[in-house]
Amino acid sequence: MAPIPLSVSLPPHGVLRELCRSYLAAPDVHVTNADWARAASVSERTLDRHFREATGVGPAGWRVRARLLSSLPALRRSSVTDVAGRLGYATPAAFTAAFTKAFGAPPSRFR
Repeated sequence: MAPIPLSVSLPPHGVLRELCRSYLAAPDVHVTNADWARAASVSERTLDRHFREATGVGPAGWRVRARLLSSLPALRRSSVTDVAGRLGYATPAAFTAAFTKAFGAPPSRFR
């Protein structure tokens, strides 16, 4: 079995790092690349290019992973339904599908 990486890379400095730190403090499924591009005063393509250079992944993929990682401690004390709702997923099934795709097992196995 391959180990599951339980972290996300942060850009080394600047506005991208600040966007990531803010997101980690309050992960939300509704934040988009367009939101981050506006906040960084760049185009979405420029945001994507710089973000990939800094972290090795695109901003949307980074946010998904960060949001799912933030669910791990919450799953110890709350139900899958509660965690899914808190993170902004439309349904527990949507959260479970994203979680299983990322970690290879459903969130119920991490409780």
